[in-house]
Amino acid sequence: MVLRAFGLVETRPKSGAIVADGHAEAVRRLLSFHRGLVSAEGFRDVQGFRRIVETGVGEHIIMHASDADLAALDAVNDRILGLREPDDLVRADYEFHDALVELGGNRTVLATYRMLRPVIEDIMRIGKSVRTVKTDVHATHAELVDSLRQRDRIAYTYLVSRQMNYGLRHLSQQSGSEPERT
Repeated sequence: MVLRAFGLVETRPKSGAIVADGHAEAVRRLLSFHRGLVSAEGFRDVQGFRRIVETGVGEHIIMHASDADLAALDAVNDRILGLREPDDLVRADYEFHDALVELGGNRTVLATYRMLRPVIEDIMRIGKSVRTVKTDVHATHAELVDSLRQRDRIAYTYLVSRQMNYGLRHLSQQSGSEPERT
């Protein structure tokens, strides 16, 4: 696991995988390795981290988010519809996911997620450079918010996982290899 190799995650008995002490330096090493060079392995690693974070905060959001919190997520998502350029779409996509993680209420998780922003945006750029996916991204985000609004943990977890795997098919098309499922 690349996250463990870079010191971002440690495996501990009875605790499983946890964020390592000194994770800021580990994230910097990870960023220097991945920046601009998204391999299938790097994609799976970062998206796996995002899957853990975003499904984890989903539980907190389901338990604690107000209607106003979810309306604010809708508003962040709606910004996507007015955009034309892929780079603007990537930034807005990231901002939606950042707002989602922020609703999780854990400052350490949010800070770690934000340190990965350049790598996450590189990954988000993969599918958006192939074709304009503005309405698809908006619809996918709307499904996520709706599952939170319905307090549907299973749907939310499924939708996060589906979205985390989305760009892998585009990455494999660019490299000419078959995608591996995570």
